[in-house]
Amino acid sequence: MKKASPILYRITRSRRTRRMRIAIRCDASVVVTAPHFFPAWMIARFVEKHIGWIRRARSRMRAYRQAWILPGSGQQFVACREKAMEFILERLHIQNARYGFSYHRVTVKDMTSRWGSCSSKNNLNFHYRLLFLPAALAEYVVAHELCHLKHRNHSKEFWRLVAETIPDYSRRRRELRTYRLSSSQPRGPAS
Repeated sequence: MKKASPILYRITRSRRTRRMRIAIRCDASVVVTAPHFFPAWMIARFVEKHIGWIRRARSRMRAYRQAWILPGSGQQFVACREKAMEFILERLHIQNARYGFSYHRVTVKDMTSRWGSCSSKNNLNFHYRLLFLPAALAEYVVAHELCHLKHRNHSKEFWRLVAETIPDYSRRRRELRTYRLSSSQPRGPAS
């Protein structure tokens, strides 16, 4: 851990990244990802520049952890997988009645950072904790992944397609961000 002012942080180096970024983990620890060649003084300056954001994000993370944490453990995944599959298949049926897309396999997983995903083979994957979300947010996730069967990106056409069944998708998307799955959220400033 490096120390900049009163903020302790961990540095992770990446040969692929070209910019620095800050992430606050679930335990409120701070991780700075930096290009492999950036010197420590440059990273320290970046952290110091964003110290206000870091303090606010850590405070929000602590409040979030106290206020509401998604239930979940390995044992709960096993216990809830079947019920989650029923719940998701029901929502897929309802949402896909409008779209009429074909997909291959539907899988319920205990993913670390995503509510859902759509593979290049048209397999749909969903986090079992969709079961614990408000129904409107679970419906948004299902519609979102269904629309990726046609558009593999987040283009204007993709969002128009989502809006066909979820006209208030942007509000639901913002609300979904308040529910955390992994320790890599929230993300903060990037250089």
